[in-house]
Amino acid sequence: MQFQDFKGILSLIVLVILIITLINFCIYMEKTTKPFVKAKKQLIKERFPNLTNKELKSRNFSITKYELNNFFSRKQRTIIRIYGAILILSLILMIFGLITQKSILEALFAVVFFYLLALLFKLVRLIDNDRLAFWNEYLLSTPDNPLKIVMLDDDSKAKVNAIRKQFTRYFFVFGSLCFFLLFLV
Repeated sequence: MQFQDFKGILSLIVLVILIITLINFCIYMEKTTKPFVKAKKQLIKERFPNLTNKELKSRNFSITKYELNNFFSRKQRTIIRIYGAILILSLILMIFGLITQKSILEALFAVVFFYLLALLFKLVRLIDNDRLAFWNEYLLSTPDNPLKIVMLDDDSKAKVNAIRKQFTRYFFVFGSLCFFLLFLV
C-alpha cells in the first residue's frame, strides 16, 4: 500500500467521522430547539385560536417578508443572499470533492462551509437583540397586531441564545477540524 493511498483513506475516514458527528449534532440541535418551537406554536394557538393551517403559513410568509423589507437594509438583504449562495455552493463543492475523491477540495470546502455556519450563528446572535427590539417596537406602534406577532418570555429567549452560542462554537470546531484535515492530505 502506497503512502498516497493511506492519506486518501485516512482523509476519507476523518471526513466520514466529521459527517456522522455533524448528523448527530443536527439531531441534537433538533431536540434542543424543539421545546421552544412547540412553546411558540402553543402561544400562537392560545392567542389566535381561529387561525387555520393555511393562515399560519400565510402569517409566517408575511412576517418574513415584513422583516426583510423593514428590518434589513437593501445592502444587508443583498449580503444575506450572497452569503446564502456561498454557503450552498461550498456545500455542493464539498460533496463534489467527496464524490470525485479530491480530498483537498472536500477538506477546503468543508473548512469554508463550517466556518460560514459558525459565522452565521454568530451573526444571528448579534442581531437577535436588535430584532427583538424591532418586533417590540412593532407591537407598540401597531396595537392591533395584523401580523399576529408572538414573543417568547425572557427566560426562553436566553436559553435559545445559549443554544445558538453552543452551535457557533461547535461549527467553529468543525471548521478547525476540517482545516487540520487539509494538512493531512
